[in-house]
Amino acid sequence: MFELKNSQCIVFYTIEKIKISALEVTVVIAIIAILAGMLLPALNKAREKARAISCANNLKQIGLGFALYCDDNGGYFPMVVYPSYAVAEMWMSRVGAYVGNSAKQFECPSTASTLKSTMPVLDFVCGGAATGGKTGTLSYVPNGFVVELYVSAAGEIRHVLNSSIPNSSDVGLLFELHTDLKNRYSNHQLNSAITDSNMLEKKTGDHHSDGTNVLWADGHVNHLKTKTEIVDKKLDFTQQNLWFQGSKRTKPTT
Repeated sequence: MFELKNSQCIVFYTIEKIKISALEVTVVIAIIAILAGMLLPALNKAREKARAISCANNLKQIGLGFALYCDDNGGYFPMVVYPSYAVAEMWMSRVGAYVGNSAKQFECPSTASTLKSTMPVLDFVCGGAATGGKTGTLSYVPNGFVVELYVSAAGEIRHVLNSSIPNSSDVGLLFELHTDLKNRYSNHQLNSAITDSNMLEKKTGDHHSDGTNVLWADGHVNHLKTKTEIVDKKLDFTQQNLWFQGSKRTKPTT
């Protein structure tokens, strides 16, 4: 009987220990879930911060490409598109030749996959296939007052001289494309550019913490809050940071 009782006690004791262990595991799992819920937003924010930094670095490299192109071409910026409308003649291919024909330089890590899936027409070969360029997805759109898009029926080519831009640190050169561009604006081809305040709002996106990276004509890059610094003040922004005195176009009034 003693042994039986001991056996019963042992069995009872073991079951109780198992019950306690299960409870402890449940508590630990609950704590981990709570901590994960608290940390996940911070991790996502840190990941997006890293993507924004990568995007800014892309723009800095592209800015260097623009500078080198200008140095080799009498101080003139390339055009968005040339009379042939060949991809190899478009601005990103011309500038791409100075950044190693790396299409990744023209892809924002936050938006490239979305742009590729919704707007495959934005795919291009950086530097042109003949130069060994790589296929990529264009994540940026130029200021059409600096990187001109106008080509007349007679084939007139219009370039902008970098020295003709006053206060180049205040003139936007490249902006980030909105991921819903196809539905916001019909002209989403590679020869797109921003030439008025409506295009500015419809073509630029807030990909990085409610903001966007901008490459300015002097080569520096910074982050702007899309809504408060661009969209809400789109006319002022257009007149002060897009259009510039000496542009071949007329100053926007609406």
